[in-house]
Amino acid sequence: MIFFNKELSLESNITNIVKSLCTIKETNIKNEKFFKELYNKERDNFLFSQYVKSIHLSSEFIDSKIKYYDKKINNMKLEEVERKLNQAAKESYISMMKWRKERSLKFPYNENELIKYFENVYSDNLKYLSKFPSDIIEKIADLRVFALGYVREQVRKILFSYFL
Repeated sequence: MIFFNKELSLESNITNIVKSLCTIKETNIKNEKFFKELYNKERDNFLFSQYVKSIHLSSEFIDSKIKYYDKKINNMKLEEVERKLNQAAKESYISMMKWRKERSLKFPYNENELIKYFENVYSDNLKYLSKFPSDIIEKIADLRVFALGYVREQVRKILFSYFL
């Protein structure tokens, strides 16, 4: 029986990072100006998406999302592993909604808290890089750009073959 633990969580986070990578040519060299522009663009995109979400996070919407997870968890056709992953997803969702509510992120929109959250996710992504094999890390020109989700096509192919 497989349980959702730190190792599975780490593997899941790394897999999600690799799956969501975008390719761009500018990642061939380390460039401070390019990194700052990309970081600011990604942060602003994140803030905008969270602003849009905050408008739509009524208690009815949150309740319907929790009911959706309950329905998936109680589906008799699911394997136990899938059931546990859905349970973990539900708990994660409830935790995130609680985090947002504690910080008044639902209404009104709190940009400073969201910026801190974005910075924490970015920092976590940098930490996950320490789990990557050194031969892959050597092929990444700028780890900061990678932590934002961008990499050269050649490196993306290597990562896909290694992790997926």
